[in-house]
Amino acid sequence: MLLENSSKKATVRGTILYPPGRSDLQQFDDDAFHRWYPFVLGFSDQLVDSLLEKFGVKNTEHVLDPFCGSGTTLIECAKRKIPSIGIDANPFAVFTARAKSEFRTDPDAVIAAATRVRSRYRKLVSSNRRFTDEAVYKYLDKSGMLKRGWISPKPLRKALVLREAIRRCKDERIASLFLLALAADLPTNIGNMKFGPQIYRGKQKKDVDPIPFFSARVKAIVEDLRSSNGRRSYAAPVSLLGDARSLKPVLRRHFSKKIPKIRFVICSPPYPTEHDYTRHTRLELAFIDSVSTRQSLRSVKRGMIRSHTKGIYQDDLDDQRAKKLPSVNAVSRRVAKAIKGKTSGFEKLYPTVVKAYFGGMKRHFGSLFRLMEAGGRAAYVVGDQAAYMRVPIRTAVLLGEAAESVGFKVEKIELWRRRWSTGIKKHLDENILFLIKP
Repeated sequence: MLLENSSKKATVRGTILYPPGRSDLQQFDDDAFHRWYPFVLGFSDQLVDSLLEKFGVKNTEHVLDPFCGSGTTLIECAKRKIPSIGIDANPFAVFTARAKSEFRTDPDAVIAAATRVRSRYRKLVSSNRRFTDEAVYKYLDKSGMLKRGWISPKPLRKALVLREAIRRCKDERIASLFLLALAADLPTNIGNMKFGPQIYRGKQKKDVDPIPFFSARVKAIVEDLRSSNGRRSYAAPVSLLGDARSLKPVLRRHFSKKIPKIRFVICSPPYPTEHDYTRHTRLELAFIDSVSTRQSLRSVKRGMIRSHTKGIYQDDLDDQRAKKLPSVNAVSRRVAKAIKGKTSGFEKLYPTVVKAYFGGMKRHFGSLFRLMEAGGRAAYVVGDQAAYMRVPIRTAVLLGEAAESVGFKVEKIELWRRRWSTGIKKHLDENILFLIKP
């Protein structure tokens, strides 16, 4: 059994960056660079380290994380001087992974730039400018997020003021760090969002000053840049926006001459559950100008594994890829039996989601198999589920069937940890599926 998540809380000289009691947040042994934006659904640094050790990865071999999220695998590889490539369909995840990889940034330059940002903020916030003409404001208003109270009007205006002050930075890399610092507190400390594990609206804040939060984040950035020995020699990760079901085109766009040989994969793909993964970063996506309309949001979702009913489209074919996966079809039939008599449109889609998820992951495995070196090894961190009419879904086992159908061999499945499911009032396993390409 591999390492459990640490219970350690990371602080910045008294400022808690990881709120206590949040078991869904990432926890780290060495949180340098990770804490710049701890992701709600991410895994731990010690898990990645243990897998790198287990695989015996050398600094001449590439590690791929095709569902890289906020970049935990990439940063741990960088610290070990191992070249890595991350891919994610969520533009904010890619933005975060890239910003966290700015290891060579001068901390003194960050301090000086932050002083200028705060000065600009004070001038802008005292002006009469309302920022309601901003594309971000219009999207949040039109999409109903303002009306539903995801963020209140006064805190939103001040967050937009800070965003404008950041955008005027001359150094784009430092501006990215500052925008990430703002985004890290945007949903919960500035906005009204809560995670438990579903996203919901908490008590609405009438007003919030974002500067103390921003300053604490910048302080953490500076501390990490100053205290991380050898950071300038870290291996620079490559973070790419793309669909993990079709890896080669994504890699070819960046590596125009020759795609590096992939020998190892460490990742945690979405689980088959009713989590709309874009909802966890909806405010952040708007603030980096990646989502401004319903169509742009749909475009992001279309590049993702079909893991929930809100990501299913009429022209999808991923469910057809699961036709030759007997265990997956058996689960889908059990779900279909359980929804008989149900009238909800979403419930009627449950059997389709099950097949579309594993069919999409089968596409991913096929794409990876064609890229991977013979003898290459992969680790997939996935959780069992019971989100669809409480029908048990042994995710790692079913993914193993999908992977073997395209040529991989299941090496083993190891328990990582158990977590409590509020929906079924039981513990569910999170496992690591180990694959090898013969």
